[in-house]
Amino acid sequence: MFKNYFILNRLAVELNNELDGFVLNDAFSQEKEKLILSFNKNGKTQFIEISVNPGLPFLILRDSFKRAKKNSIGFFQKFLPAKIQSISISNNDRLIRFLFKNFSIYFFIRGKFTNVCLTESGRNYEFFKKADDEFSEKFSIELSQHVFTDFYNSITLDKLREYEDEESLRKDFPIIGKEIILECKTIVDQIDGKIIFNLIKLIEKDSLGVYHDESTREVILKPVSFLRPAEALVKEFDSVNEGIKFFISKKLALENYYSDRKLAEKNIEKELDRLSNKISKLETLIQRGSKEDLYNKLGNLLLINLQHENHPKDKIVVEDIYKNGIRIEIPIDKRFSLQKNADIYFQKARNEKVSFVKNQQLLAETITKYENFKKLSWKLNEANSKKALEEIMSVLKIKKHEQSYSREDLRNKFKHYLIEKQFHLFVGKDSQNNDLLTLKFAKQNDYWFHARSVSGSHAVLRIENSKAAVPKSVIKKAASIAAYHSKAKTSGMVPVSYTFKKYVIKRKGMEVGKVALLKEEVIIVKPEIPDDCEYITVE
Repeated sequence: MFKNYFILNRLAVELNNELDGFVLNDAFSQEKEKLILSFNKNGKTQFIEISVNPGLPFLILRDSFKRAKKNSIGFFQKFLPAKIQSISISNNDRLIRFLFKNFSIYFFIRGKFTNVCLTESGRNYEFFKKADDEFSEKFSIELSQHVFTDFYNSITLDKLREYEDEESLRKDFPIIGKEIILECKTIVDQIDGKIIFNLIKLIEKDSLGVYHDESTREVILKPVSFLRPAEALVKEFDSVNEGIKFFISKKLALENYYSDRKLAEKNIEKELDRLSNKISKLETLIQRGSKEDLYNKLGNLLLINLQHENHPKDKIVVEDIYKNGIRIEIPIDKRFSLQKNADIYFQKARNEKVSFVKNQQLLAETITKYENFKKLSWKLNEANSKKALEEIMSVLKIKKHEQSYSREDLRNKFKHYLIEKQFHLFVGKDSQNNDLLTLKFAKQNDYWFHARSVSGSHAVLRIENSKAAVPKSVIKKAASIAAYHSKAKTSGMVPVSYTFKKYVIKRKGMEVGKVALLKEEVIIVKPEIPDDCEYITVE
């Protein structure tokens, strides 16, 4: 119930008291979909951490937070510092407001549209996570209709008495979440306004419990009164903020645990499958037997028949003295003499002998490895602790929480410029980083820049809409930045190659950071960081 309206209502009331008189000094992000608000009062610093991840949206107060020395981006800087006046919640929505003298910051939970927004008296909307114009306009209209409260918003019993069906109740009171309705139905198997009223009052005063449901592999937060006798309580909290903090840490730890477990299972299954196929192939080879005797026999027969030296064909037919003179056909390489062909067969016999012995040894080793992985699989099934799982992962030699990064996950790994407050330019930091930028991060229709004929950083201009023309001024400024991050930095004017990323390739064997261009244009620019170009990566 960490997203339930009434839990958030209690949290807003609690934070309003905790941050009374504090000043917002900074707002920044160093992790995807997370915003940090830094408050200070009389030398005491507090941090609000806000997650706008649709799957795990939350707002919590922390006593400490370590800001990264680099890859940290500031937000709302022109409005800071500012003293907070109140923290409140909408009467009918999961919308929390941080009110300041000249502006307000809103955190709202709306599925994939979950976000943080700053607005100056209902105008100039600035979103933490990018929002399109349509949503921004809709949100501004909707915001004007909200009434906020810094007290617990308990619905009166009289308003709830008349409802007997869930659809009507949820339509008129969307803030009554599914958990409350489910709890009501658990008690009386129907919608009962009086019971719902009592449940809402319970949420206002009750301690919060965090427990782990083994059957669903979930960590759950809800009022202690909502817990079932069969549910094991992990920890109980009077503070909503402390309860949510504990819940988030446990939930993330559990997700990491099961993610690692799944990774280990996948690794073991893959290895068992590989070893099983290898055992099958080796057994087939061994069951076929060694061809050592056959190759020795063919070599000897060729030596006995050296008189056919001038035989022009790719095979020779001779009497098999080992089988009562039966005629036998022996394949030969007509480029070589019969003596040479005999030597080739003798070498094959020696190789076959060695290979057969090696296959027998390899089969025994592979069966042992297979059995070890089977034991590891059984051990994983029995593992019920983080330590036991880490031991298994250590044996498997795999890292925890391995994952592939999306392009947007990589954006903080590069130098980052904002051109004309609209266009994002990303610049590589070294040869390896250049490869990451060009080969993994850049999209096909992004513009790619590099100072011509000199060493330097790759630069990628992100193109969000490939149908819209990019102003020539932006191309020129991006080229100037690329020239600035090259060995030609101190030159007067520098030629810079630019093209779409789809025309940039890396051929096999090329050194790290080196690429080839299938098509290019050249622009001559001054190496500099032009006006209207903001460096937004904090080193």
